[in-house]
Formats: sequence, structure tokens, C-alpha cells
Amino acid sequence: MSARERVRELVDAPGFQRAVVAVIVINAIALGCETSPRLVALHGDLLHALDRVALAVFVVEIALRWYARGTRFLRDPWNLFDTAIVGVALVPATGAFGVLRTLRIFRALRLISAIPSMRRVVSALLSAVPGMSSIAALLGLIVYVGAVVATKLFSGVAPEYFGDLGNSLFTLFQVMTGEAWSDVAREVMDKVPFAWVFFVAYIAVTTFTVLADMTRAVAGGVVEVDSITKPGAEVHGYEPTPSDLLRAAKSDLVLDNGLGLESWFAQFVQRSEAPHATLSAGVAPIPIRAGDTSGHPNPHAWMSPVAGQTYVDNIEKALAELAPEHKDDFRKNAEDYKKRLQGIHGQLTDRLHQIPEEQRTLVTCEGAFSYLAQDAGLKEKYLWGVNSDAEPSAQRVSAISDDVKASRTPAVFCESTVSDKTMQQVVRSSGADYGGTLYVDSLSESGGPVPTYVDLLKYDTETIAKALTGDAAQ
Repeated sequence: MSARERVRELVDAPGFQRAVVAVIVINAIALGCETSPRLVALHGDLLHALDRVALAVFVVEIALRWYARGTRFLRDPWNLFDTAIVGVALVPATGAFGVLRTLRIFRALRLISAIPSMRRVVSALLSAVPGMSSIAALLGLIVYVGAVVATKLFSGVAPEYFGDLGNSLFTLFQVMTGEAWSDVAREVMDKVPFAWVFFVAYIAVTTFTVLADMTRAVAGGVVEVDSITKPGAEVHGYEPTPSDLLRAAKSDLVLDNGLGLESWFAQFVQRSEAPHATLSAGVAPIPIRAGDTSGHPNPHAWMSPVAGQTYVDNIEKALAELAPEHKDDFRKNAEDYKKRLQGIHGQLTDRLHQIPEEQRTLVTCEGAFSYLAQDAGLKEKYLWGVNSDAEPSAQRVSAISDDVKASRTPAVFCESTVSDKTMQQVVRSSGADYGGTLYVDSLSESGGPVPTYVDLLKYDTETIAKALTGDAAQ
């Protein structure tokens, strides 16, 4: 075995990787302790020594990985990310470069590249997470890094908000939830004009929408309808903010899908005294057949325009109880809307029944199309049951690839709220085409391809039909 192979075996060993993660965590804690004048006075020498030792470990680690991989090291964006983060720390933090001492905390962000689940979260833009714990860990890491930076930059000008790490963590949690962030930002900006860069970069929003669109169609403007989730967001692993819970507490009616879709929804029901309706009530559930949630009800019943009419009936009933003086309006709107959905069902079955029998297999990332496939008489295969499942195993991906190749399925698909990276492996292995992106858990913005539930059904039907019949290539 050559020296390069021995080094590669070392850096790939689980023990080596766990040791690096441990050093990252210890270094992050030490840097956080440096924001406390009291701890620095008592243990400053130890904290600085830990920092220097951690930096030395990172330099050696990256050098070993670079040697083990050769030029391939530079082809991996995560390797470049690690190198840049550690490289900043090597610049002398004196004189004009003194601000770089504050940026040392960015080394804690190396946890994103060191922990695979965090990498998946970032790679999929918070939409392909394997579970709630990864989202919580990533958000906690970002808040912690932001708090250390804010304490270093603003403790002198706004000590009530950023005087120490504890105050900074609390302030940034408020900023993250949208509570009083403008007051905090303005006070700091009065003394540090460039501070707006920090606050604008820190703030982000997420959400879900199909049910809100259906409810607006039945309400007809009589009732104000607000969706907790926004267009483009992943609903399965959504984590409600305190401001979301406050909105629920002030609402007059709370609607959810049911069938286990919104695992986080119990918090809203607990905090709100408003009536609550589950819109999938009355739909015959189809079980999930693969993944961590195998055997559980498939929650994506709205993907069937037939089942969607049951949703409409439940919406009409809930709205009539909320505002009985408008029950006739709700009934008329519901009947008109159900006629549209029934028409879409006819178009869907006519269009998809044109697909040749041997090509009537729908292969997707998430098992979100069981109800639509049942309506249209399609066979269904998927990589995972719901988006909150863990990443599919190599055996699962290989099995799907083999099935696609054996059945000569012409095209495969993935959903808008997750990364298609794993499905692209199936494309390469099987020789099938990538048929396009389908919409399930979220509508698009108003100018996008699926601004309404009706548009979503039409768009997905046409995308599937074109890809499976070969029309998309013409």
C-alpha cells in the first residue's frame, strides 16, 4: 500500500472524522467563551491555547485530505469551503486585519461539511432534510455563529442587546422570529451604519399553501385565509416559529390536512381555542409502501381531484359553522369548485390513459402520487415515502434503477421542494430521461407555473403525460 493510500484510509476512517467533529465543537465553545470578559480574565491563556491547537489540527487535517485526494480535492465544493474557512484564520489578526479575529467563529460552520445530514440540508436549500433534528441543529448553529459575531461587533454600541453571548442569542432568536427586529436594527444602525448588512443577511422565512388556496376558493373573499407555510416550502419538516403560534392563537378557524402530513401541527391546536377541522376526513387512505414511514397512511390525498372534492366539502362545512350567515355563498362556491375538479379528473384520466400500457409506471422521489396514480391507473414507484424520511439506501436506489431499466420506463421525476440529486443517479444508471419537476407540497409564487391548486393538477398531469409518451422530446 502506497503512502497516499495509507493517508486516504486514515482520513476516511470514522474515528478520524469523529475526532475532527469533536475539535470543531470544542473550538466553537472556546470561541464563544472568549466573548465573556470574566472568562477571558480567568482562563484567557487556556482559551487562546485551545484556539491555536484547534487551528493546527485543522491545518494538518486539510493538508492530509489534500494529499490523499490529490487534484480531486479541489473538485469538491465542501473541501474548498473548509479550506477557505481555515485559511481566513491563518491571516494575522492585527492592524487592518483585526476584524478577522471575529471571523474565527466561522470555523464552527465546518460542522456543516463534517456532518452528512447538515450537508444534505444545505445542498437542498433546507428542502431535502432527513429529519427534524438536522434542521434544528443547523438553525442552532447559525444562531450561535451570528450571536458570537454580533457580540464582537455591537457589544459596545448596544450592550442591552449584544452585551454578552446570552443577550446576543436571545436578541437574534427574536430577530429570527420577526419580533421587534426593526427596532433592534435601527438602534444599532444609528451608531454603526453598516450594521444593516448583518441584519438583512440574517433574516429568512419558510411555509405550505395548497389548503389555503382551496379554502380561498370556497370562502370567496368572505373569510381572510392565511397559510402558515409559504410558496416553495417543504411542509413535512416545517418548524413553526413563536409568531406562527401567536397567529394560531388569534385565529377563528384552524384547518389542516391530517393523515400525518403536518407532524408539527399539534402545537397549533394546543395553542388555539378556535374550531379545528381536518380536511382529509372521509378520504380512504392509501398506505405508504417503502421508507421509514412504510405502513403509515400516505398524506398526499389532495393530489387526486376526486379526493380533493372531499376536502372542499370539509372546507364548506367548517366555513359554514364559522360564518353561518354566508353558508349559501360557501355552498355555491364549493359546488362550482367541485365541478372544476371533476372536470380536471376527466382531463387527467383521458390524458394519462393515452400512455401505452408498458410505459404506465410513475417513478418519483417522494411517494406523493399514490392517489393520482390510482385515479389514472398508473403503477407507482418511489425512492422514499415522504420527504421527512431518511435518505434512501444505496440498495433502494439500485433497486429502483433496475426496475426502471427492466420495465423500460421512459422517464422519471422529482418534486419541487426536494433535490433531484438522488433521482439523477437513477437517470444515469437506467438510461431513462429526467421527465421534469412536479409540484406536490407547495404552490409556486403568483407568477410561477402553479399559483393555484387547479394549476398544480393540470401542470403535473401534462408534465407526466408528455414525458411518458415522448411528447416532451418532440
